Amino acid sequence: MAGHSQTPPQALVPGRTIQLSVLARSLLDAGISHQLAGRIADAIDAFAGAAEQSALDNDSSTRSEACRRLGILHHLRGEPAAAAALCQQALLMARGAGQDHLAAEALNALAGFDLERGAMGMAEERYQIALQLSAGNSGITARIRQNLGILANIQGGIDVAMEHYLAALAAFEEVGDAAGLARVHHNLGLLNVAHMQWTAADEHFGRALVTAVAIGDRHLQGLCLINQAEMHVAHGRYDVARQHAEEALAIFDGLDARLEQAVAYRVLGMIFRENNRPVLAESRLRSAVEMAVGTSSRLTEAEANRELGRLYERTGRTVDALRQFERAEELFIGIGARTDWEDMVARRGRLALA
Repeated sequence: MAGHSQTPPQALVPGRTIQLSVLARSLLDAGISHQLAGRIADAIDAFAGAAEQSALDNDSSTRSEACRRLGILHHLRGEPAAAAALCQQALLMARGAGQDHLAAEALNALAGFDLERGAMGMAEERYQIALQLSAGNSGITARIRQNLGILANIQGGIDVAMEHYLAALAAFEEVGDAAGLARVHHNLGLLNVAHMQWTAADEHFGRALVTAVAIGDRHLQGLCLINQAEMHVAHGRYDVARQHAEEALAIFDGLDARLEQAVAYRVLGMIFRENNRPVLAESRLRSAVEMAVGTSSRLTEAEANRELGRLYERTGRTVDALRQFERAEELFIGIGARTDWEDMVARRGRLALA
């Protein structure tokens, strides 16, 4: 997420307060640079320092941004309680400072946490409130519209998702946000994958990856690589898929991004399954399920259970396959992923008949 200029605090002791405010902002900017480059421990230290310094300065705006960014890093590390607490604090700070754009940013982050844990109704509500608060700020509006597109895509609202993504693209172009544009292209790639429009998906992932490398965004590089790997699996290019998946996993390991590590293990499990290496496939897919549970990512948990069920179906473990499909169906229903739960119903029906 791009940083924003903040309103400085009221100067009770002018010279001293201005100096401290500059220090807090400097720590915040350093944290952003560390995060982009994948130095997560350094980013956490910098954001924590910025939050502490801005509290001393009575600078609610900078403190709100520091707490929000710190919360997002805890979320990526699979620490949902700490993440939510920090972003709730960021929301309170923003409202106290009368900064609607910062309140929108905090709500956008909290809605993202809701989405990951499958609370789609709460996510939708928070995104819509954030959208209202972001009026007049194209950059924040673009990020919220993009996330509304993700939500619509998960729930099968393809036309709605496309509408949000195109609106986000236009807004990011207006403010010249290359990183934002790259993330929308990444999500458009996912939208095209869902409809097996492989050429278009590959073009979007490729554009996103080129930009991610150019700006040094390691997290986005990993996302592009893991989704390209899944495309290669669909086309039977297992060696290339494994290379991409292992490269993505190395990036996520370096970032301590446990949510994405679970996705990488799922894709590696799919690759080993298709290469007729069932023991390795089961190990990777079970790891994916466990990591998804540990990070409260219900969508990733559902997808990993589905792939584990497909492995058991292939290896003749019918009862185990049905159990995994039932669990995946339950999770997909919970998050409103209609297309996916219908797929689970069909798979269970075919397996029961067989």
